[in-house]
Amino acid sequence: MERKRSKKDFEFIIGNNIVYYKLDDINSPEAKGYYEKVVALNKQIKELNEKLDGLRVSYADGNKARKEQLKPTILQAEEQLNALLGTARRVGERKLVMPKSII
Repeated sequence: MERKRSKKDFEFIIGNNIVYYKLDDINSPEAKGYYEKVVALNKQIKELNEKLDGLRVSYADGNKARKEQLKPTILQAEEQLNALLGTARRVGERKLVMPKSII
């Protein structure tokens, strides 16, 4: 017999062996708020990483003056990224796995 698989939009592990796969699965307002916070943090981290990648390419390709101009911007973005990663760690050791199309 073939087992029917339900579509998973994401995997959101809360703890105590509780795992949600769709937003509709999350009944608790607290859990939904936590999910939204984790999603927002992941989005900010992804966007900042992309920004840093572009800045680093510009830095590598730039002349001395351009490098001096970009240096403080890169350092500030790296500090922001470290702060976001610290916040993500403080939110908990919980794991959020999103489809590759979203990540």
